[in-house]
This record gives sequence, C-alpha cells and structure tokens, in this order.
Amino acid sequence: MLYESLLNNLGSIIDLHTDLIYKNYLVSELINLCCKTPSLDLKQLIKVLITYFGCDSDDKKKDFLRLLLVYEKLDDVLKEGPVDQVSF
Repeated sequence: MLYESLLNNLGSIIDLHTDLIYKNYLVSELINLCCKTPSLDLKQLIKVLITYFGCDSDDKKKDFLRLLLVYEKLDDVLKEGPVDQVSF
C-alpha cells in the first residue's frame, strides 16, 4: 500500500527536489530497491518513470531503458531478454 502511494505521487516527490544529482540518486535507489525486493513491482516503477520523463513513444522507451542499463540498475530485467524485447 505504501509502495503504491509512492508510485502515485512519485512525480511530485521528484519535483520537490531541485538538485539534479539528488533526483538521479532518488531514481537509482528506487530502482535498486525494487531489484532487491521481489514484492515490489519493478515494471510498474519503470512505467511511472517512463511517463514522468515523457518517454512514452517506443523509441524513447528504448532510449530510457538503455540509459538505465548504462548505470547498471536493471540487471534483473535483462534476465527476461534483450532490452528491446522487454515489455512494459
């Protein structure tokens, strides 16, 4: 329930912070937490982030996911298949 509330308000939470480094840290830590905690829905978090960052088109989704992979935050998602085939 708390996690769902966090997801519903994530855009506002991110917007509260003006420091870009902190915003990146916040997003990275949320992804890490979801990767480590199977009960949290990583795919839902990624959907929320994709929408928040305006990456709804297929090309932008792929770019967004590749960017996250560069930061080595989605290793578990790769186990499902190549990034271009991950369905969100």
